[in-house]
Amino acid sequence: MPVKPSWRKPAGVAAILLLIAAWAFLAVTGAEMLGDMPWPVFALYFTVMGIAWILPLKPLLRWMELGRFRGRHGTESRDVGRARFATRRPARRVPLGGSGCAASLLASLGQWRE
Repeated sequence: MPVKPSWRKPAGVAAILLLIAAWAFLAVTGAEMLGDMPWPVFALYFTVMGIAWILPLKPLLRWMELGRFRGRHGTESRDVGRARFATRRPARRVPLGGSGCAASLLASLGQWRE
């Protein structure tokens, strides 16, 4: 039976585009307030503004996927990521031997091809 598509994903994409447009307007307006500051101040300002817009995306992306802005009981849900990794096979241990890194790399390549 096919799964009915959620309306949250297109709404979330529209919200992300609005967030980017609003953040760009805010960044340019703030840069105009800096006036004739030296270029390192502008570089620092745009570096911070270029990274900080990502912070509101985490709850928005969670809402798009799960339908809620927060994890269980109003906190971050840490076991969601753990459940995804619980089904993975454990990594193969390669015994280290020989004369260092080159020997261990060759040993791991040999086991990888098997």
